Amino acid sequence: MSYSPQAGGDYDVRSLRHERRMLAVYRRRERSDGGHLQPLANACWRAGSFEWALSGDARVTRCLWAEGARALAEGFTGGFSGFDPSPDQYILALNLAVAGRDADCLATLAHLGPGLISGAMREARAFRGAPGLINLAEGYSFIARALAENNSGAIAGAVSSLDAALEESQAAWWSERFPNPREARWLETEHRSVCVLLGQIARVVAQAGTAIPRSADLAARDLTGKPASVEEKLSSAIDDAILQHNRFVDSDSNHHPKLYIWLPGLAVCGLAMAAGLPMNWLRTGQGTSNRVADRLPLALLVNDAGAV
Repeated sequence: MSYSPQAGGDYDVRSLRHERRMLAVYRRRERSDGGHLQPLANACWRAGSFEWALSGDARVTRCLWAEGARALAEGFTGGFSGFDPSPDQYILALNLAVAGRDADCLATLAHLGPGLISGAMREARAFRGAPGLINLAEGYSFIARALAENNSGAIAGAVSSLDAALEESQAAWWSERFPNPREARWLETEHRSVCVLLGQIARVVAQAGTAIPRSADLAARDLTGKPASVEEKLSSAIDDAILQHNRFVDSDSNHHPKLYIWLPGLAVCGLAMAAGLPMNWLRTGQGTSNRVADRLPLALLVNDAGAV
C-alpha cells in the first residue's frame, strides 16, 4: 500500500482539519508550560505535510515548519518544565529551521548547540545515552553554526563528530529500540545517510575556508565545479535512504503523514546547496525517479525565482 501524497484524498483533508485543531490548542497553552512545545512542533510537521499533499503551497508548508522550529528553539532556550532537551528534537529543530527557511531560528539553534550538547542534552529522558544521535547533533550544530555565523572555525569538529556518529550507529542498537525491523532499518539508514551528507558538506566548507555562504542564502542554486565523486556520494546516500523509507512506509499498516516528504533530506540538501556542493543530479533525479520527486519535492528546494 502506497502513502504517496496523491493517494491521500479524504484522509488528508480530515487529518489536516484535525492538525489545525490541535495547533490551535497547543498555541493557547501557557508559555511557562514546556510540555506543549514538542507536540506543537510535531503538529506543525504533520500539518505541513498535509498542506503540501493537498495544495502544493510551498509558502504555507515552510511557514508551518518554521513555526515548529521556533517552538523547539523556545523549549531549548527557555528552560521550561516539561520540555525534554533530547538530541532527536534538536536535530528535528535544525531540519525544520532549514526546510522552513528561518535563518534567525537556525542561528539561534546553532549558537545554543555547544552548551546543549555538553549539558542538558546528555540528561534528556528520550534517547539518553545514545552517542550516535548526540554525535550527529554535534556535527550538525557545527555545520549550522559555520553557515549561520559565516564562521569557518566552527566546522573543525564537524567531520570527527559525524564520523563518530556513523561508528556508533550499529544495526543492533536500532533493532533494540524499534521492534519493527523495517522501521529499524529505515531509521538506521536515515541516520547514516544524513551523517554522510553532512560530512560532505563539512569537508567542502572546510576546503572553502572563510568563503562560506550566509544562512540567508539557503535557497537552492545551480552549483557546479566540484568533483563528480561528491555528487555520487550525495546521490547514493539519498537513494539508499529513500529506498528504505519507501519499503518501511509501504509495508506498515499505520499512516505516516510526516513521511510524505523526507524532511531531513530536504533540509540537508538545502544546506548542501548553500555550502556550494554540486546538486545538478537532483534535477536529473526528479525527472527519472518518482521516489525522489515525491520525497524531495523540487518546489520546496527552489528559490522564489525558480532557480535550482
